[in-house]
Amino acid sequence: MVTNIEKIKSINLFSNLKKEDMEQVISLMETNKVYEGEVFMQRGEPALTFYVVLSGNYMIHFAEEQSFTLHNQGDIIGWSSIITPFFNTATGTALTDGELLCLHGKKLYNLLKNNPDMHYIFMKKINKIIAEKMAYAKDNEKI
Repeated sequence: MVTNIEKIKSINLFSNLKKEDMEQVISLMETNKVYEGEVFMQRGEPALTFYVVLSGNYMIHFAEEQSFTLHNQGDIIGWSSIITPFFNTATGTALTDGELLCLHGKKLYNLLKNNPDMHYIFMKKINKIIAEKMAYAKDNEKI
């Protein structure tokens, strides 16, 4: 169960949600502690969880030695849990102890599907984050 509502509201992904939408999203949230070296998401497995970084450092590694790290509160992991075909495209490993905000992917997907305004706000922010990560990956691609 999420205990620090103000911290959640301060995360960019959730900052523009209406109060009632925020309450619905918060009802889907759990916070999980992760420990250094813990693999919390495996490439190729069903994508069941959408993660938001609250604290800690994380390595997201794809096939063919491509990877990036996440260090900031509000960074997202596991967007494949709300975008078809719903399989993880990367493996996620905690580089340090930390805390992740976890949302059940299918429940979040259904909530967004049934609320077009929230869906638009949420996906617009996710698309921006994905575009930034893709640009970073392309700029740092091994030649």
